[in-house]
Order: sequence, then C-alpha cells, then structure tokens
Amino acid sequence: MQTKDEASTRKWRDILSRQVLQEFGSLRIKQLFEIIKEFPDSVPALEDLRQCLERTQQHGELLQEFRGALQARLLQPGANTSAILDIYVSTIKAFRLLDPKGVLLEALSDPVKEYLRKRKDTVRCIVQSLTDEQNGDLFEELRRDNMRIIQHDDDSDDDEDMSPDSWEPDPIEADPTKTSRSRSSDDILRILVNIYGSRELFVNEYRMMLADKLLHNLEFDTDRDVQTLELLKLRFGEDSLQQCEIMVRDIEDSKRLNVNVHSTMNKPESKAAVATETSSGVETESQPALPGIPFTRVDATIVSQQFWPPLQGEDFTLHPKVSKDVDAFKDAYNVLRNPRSLEWNSSLGSVQLSIELEGEEREFNVSPLQATMILYFEEKDRWSVEELAAKLEISDDLLLKHVSLWVNHGLVSFGSGRKELVASVSFQDTRCDDDSMVEDVETAVSSDAQAEEDFKVLENYIVGMLSNYGSLTIQRIHNLLSTFARSGAQPYTKTISGLSVVLGKLVSKGKLELVGGQYQLAK
Repeated sequence: MQTKDEASTRKWRDILSRQVLQEFGSLRIKQLFEIIKEFPDSVPALEDLRQCLERTQQHGELLQEFRGALQARLLQPGANTSAILDIYVSTIKAFRLLDPKGVLLEALSDPVKEYLRKRKDTVRCIVQSLTDEQNGDLFEELRRDNMRIIQHDDDSDDDEDMSPDSWEPDPIEADPTKTSRSRSSDDILRILVNIYGSRELFVNEYRMMLADKLLHNLEFDTDRDVQTLELLKLRFGEDSLQQCEIMVRDIEDSKRLNVNVHSTMNKPESKAAVATETSSGVETESQPALPGIPFTRVDATIVSQQFWPPLQGEDFTLHPKVSKDVDAFKDAYNVLRNPRSLEWNSSLGSVQLSIELEGEEREFNVSPLQATMILYFEEKDRWSVEELAAKLEISDDLLLKHVSLWVNHGLVSFGSGRKELVASVSFQDTRCDDDSMVEDVETAVSSDAQAEEDFKVLENYIVGMLSNYGSLTIQRIHNLLSTFARSGAQPYTKTISGLSVVLGKLVSKGKLELVGGQYQLAK
C-alpha cells in the first residue's frame, strides 16, 4: 500500500517523464527532415521517435511540422526531380518504421504526389532509377521477392484476401476511401506508379529509353538489358513489355547478321566503330585516318520497325565513300535475306574517326552527318556554307548547327564572315560563342512522334467502332478496345480516365460528338 508521499512522487515522476518525452519528441520531429535525408543510417533515431510517439501521441504535431518542411525545403522549383523522388522514397521507408499501418504516410503523400505529377520529367526519373543497376535506388525494388504485378490503380489492392482474424479497425485519421492494404503496402514501386494511376506511362517511357540505349549499343551486348527486362515483366506483366522484348531480340539477331554479312562480303573482321540508324537498320562504320583511307567496316542494327518507337533525325546525303560501303553491305544482306532488303537511315548512329594533323592524332566519335562534313574537306580545304549544304542536301542552318563540333576542335574555321568554312592544318581547340550553333544532345527516338502515332492508332480503332455501332458509352468503348486491341505493335493499355482524355481530344478536334453520355462520329 502506497503512502501519500509515494503516490505524489510517482505522480510527479510520471508528469516529468511525459514532459521529457514530449520535449524529446518535439525535438526529433523538428529534425525529421534531416533524419530522413540520412536514411537508412538514421534508423536508430527513427526507432527512438517511434517509441516516443507510442507514449505521447504527437502524430498531429508530426504531420503539421513535416508537411511544412516538405513544402519549404523539397517541393520547390529549384529542387531536382530526382532529388525529390529520392527523399520521397526515403520518406516512405522511414514512415513504415514510424507507423506500419501507413496512416501518417497517407496523410503526407498527396501533396508530394500532386507536385510530382506536375513535373514533366517525373516518369523519366523514376524509370531511370528503376533501370540503373549500379546507382538506382529503385532497382532493388525490382529484385524483391513475392511482389505482385502492378495493376492499373489502387483499387486493385483490396482487403478481400486478408485473414478475418488479422482485421483491425482503421484509425480515425485514416482516409475512408482507401483500403487498409493499399495504405500499409510496402511496395514502393506500386506507390510511385500509382502517382499517375496507370502502368502505361512507365512502360512507354521505358520503351523509349531502351530504344535509345539499344541504338547506341555498338557492341550488341544485351545481357543487362535482358536481365532488367525480365525483372520488369514480373512487375508490369509480359504483355505490356512485348514490344521491348522484340527490340532486344532485334539487337541479338543483328549481331549474328553482321557476322554473316561480313563473311559474305569476305572482308576482314574489325571492331565496329560507327552506328548509323535506319527505319529498318543501323549502319556502323570506322575510318582510321582522314586523308584517303577507306572505311574498314560497316555494321547495321536491323530493327523491326513496327515494334520500335518512331526514329528521328535529319535526312542528308552520305559522302560517296560512305555510300559505296553501305551499298556493299546492303547487297550482301539481300543475298542472305532475299527477298528482304534494307531501308537505310543515314541520320542516326555514330562514326569513329581517327584524324591526324601535323603528326598529332585524335579520335572522334561523331554523328554520320558530322563525319560526312569533314570528309568533304579531303576534296578541298575551303567550302562556302551554301555549297557544302547543297552537297549534303540540308539547310544552311542545319549545317552550321552540326559543324560547330569541328569549329570547337579547331579543325574548321570561318572565313568571309560566316559564309565560308576553311579547313585547319592543326588542332586548335576553341569555343563557339554563338549559342545558336551549339549542338543539343539528341536522342535516336522521338517521344512526341511516338505519342502522336499511338493517338492515331487509337483514333482509327475508335472511328471504326463508331462507324459500325453508331454510338457507344465510354465504358463500352473501353471494353471493346480491351478485347480487340490488346495485341499488335501498339496494344491498348489505357484506363477509363486515360481513354476519357483521348475521347476529349477527338471531340475538341471535331472528330466525335458527345450526346447523352454516348460518343458518336461528328456529323
């Protein structure tokens, strides 16, 4: 039996203990942003905070303080998207320790998701991290065991297969529109994909990045790409990545084809150093030295055009020396694959040149257009911009844009104002002061062209349906597309909301009309 003094002492000890815990909790809450930045090294600090919250119930203070920190320090125009994603991923992991039920994370996530949706490069940054085997934080998420295929939206994460014995009521702070499973899920990849509510954007972005990577793969080595693709198929499904699988297979087939073609041509094997692209092939060639030395090799990446994203590049006429070797390659290919023939795209790829001036030799890896430009200076050392552009069959502006590389390395300089180009006798590294001449880094594929092509395919399907059925609801159109357009080069994978955007564009263009909740062809 306690005395009055003992009870009083115990009471004050409890009050003091609670006050100390609250002060400690407030201190840790103010430090939480820095703690999360240091995750996983800061796990002990998070464990301290978790135990403190169990006693003090300072969840409201934590939410208010951390929301303010996110808004002030992270969700700002000056922050890189990749940095925002890194902090968000660390936040997900950290809050799983603080609150396994996911209520706190759910309350914090909406502002971050909304901000990321507004950034144009969010999907690209996620896919880059997802496929970066060495430095990507999300690559480890792909390698986790027992992860389910990501569905189109959060609604797939229902509670139907949960054990009734393990059910617990949701906390009062929980969003009643979300399920317990989606709230407590530790699948970070699923959470990021559901920022947009669909896998389609991520699969398309991966397809664009993979195409660009494969077209610059001069060694035809696809081992890592195959490994990543197999992991992605486990999370995004095999059907949605069928085109990517064919693209990788094209590279593997091209490696064998190049060996067979060069055997047919009876030329010595030497390392491929140039890659130029075509809608059905990529050429690769190398030249050891500029003056009068022939090309030693042309390799090609043969692609199945209907399964690849649209390829971009400026059309131009190859130098006759290059055209001769390209034609020889095409003839050998025709012998092996008759009646098939190659449609050559000269604008993409790369050329490895070794140029020697006054005893100094330098290696350059340049575009086919830049290689063709410098080859013309074998014929004479002075060209007018207009004359050289006519030889290449390109505009003067395009010539000036691409010749900037040779101007910066001092191999070419301007004469007579900016209307003439003169070859140098030695390397003189310079900088081009005209910003209009600085060449942008370009990719081999066009995301805008791909989006336009996908939209056109979908438009043709929809117009064909409405021509046969007269008028249809959006749900009926979605069901028909899901049934009849799920295979082929551009399978239908949109959600109802994604289809609504497409139909809205067709209505605004005057192609369709929306009457009484049903779409029909415009009259």
